[in-house]
Amino acid sequence: MYDIEALLYELDTELSEKNYSIHHVYALDIIDENTLAMGDERIPLEISPEHIKKIAIVTTDWGPFLCDVYLVIYTADGKAFITEQEAPFYMVLYNTLAKLEGFDYEAVIKAMGTTDNGLFVCYGFQE
Repeated sequence: MYDIEALLYELDTELSEKNYSIHHVYALDIIDENTLAMGDERIPLEISPEHIKKIAIVTTDWGPFLCDVYLVIYTADGKAFITEQEAPFYMVLYNTLAKLEGFDYEAVIKAMGTTDNGLFVCYGFQE
């Protein structure tokens, strides 16, 4: 099974309980220092505590030939944006999000040290 959505639902019950709509992000535009346009649909994402509920890194045991690290952004209006680590804009997105006050770098370190399936909350909280 190499389905990131299925794995994410398995690891994080909040997705189905809160009825999030999932968006895979294959493109990113920077509108200004606090706003990004996510994906082909150019869905605006404001980088602020009021709009971002949670940020998590999802790891899988699918590597090394398939992507095994994903960044998931949960928004207050019920969207979940999934970006794979191999996306060319991943580090721009990560560095932008890591500026949020309260971002947990220890969770990032733990995530990067595992080869198993896991969910590591870097910002916000796990319900």
